[in-house]
Amino acid sequence: MSDMQQEASIGMPEQPVMPQENDLEDTATDAGVGSQTIEQRRAAAILTCVHALPENNDLRKEYRRLVETLPAMTLTNGLGQVLAYLESRAARDRGETGAAARSDATGRVIHDLTHLLVNVRGLYAEQGPYVDQNGFLLQCVINGNREHLRRATDEALAVLNWWTKFVRAFLPKPDGES
Repeated sequence: MSDMQQEASIGMPEQPVMPQENDLEDTATDAGVGSQTIEQRRAAAILTCVHALPENNDLRKEYRRLVETLPAMTLTNGLGQVLAYLESRAARDRGETGAAARSDATGRVIHDLTHLLVNVRGLYAEQGPYVDQNGFLLQCVINGNREHLRRATDEALAVLNWWTKFVRAFLPKPDGES
């Protein structure tokens, strides 16, 4: 070892850089040829949800507007609060005259988010597959433990990263936006 290498290493123990769980998860692939990363699977599932929306411009605009608000709401208030807001908004909109597109969009967002987290990503798998039960994800979040909530929030934010990009790319802008 040269004098410079010795001086550089004295008092500076080498610290291994440990990858975080999410670092490994985002680059992990399934075994086999032609497998996809988790990011690719997320993107494909979200794109399917966006393309599956009915050809109703009012619903599509409201869906986009709602999805675009979710990342900030999730970071500010937490996943449980966001789900409670969405459920209460859907219930309120169902009772309002002329709020059909808003109600349908909110219901679709709840359904798609629950489907993406539970069926596609396997969160709360011990609760069984999600099959359109009202409040399913909210109940899982409320009744789950801290680790489940952390994983669900991390996954929701990862999903929302793709989701906001896809709604901006493929859905019409809400009224009043330029």
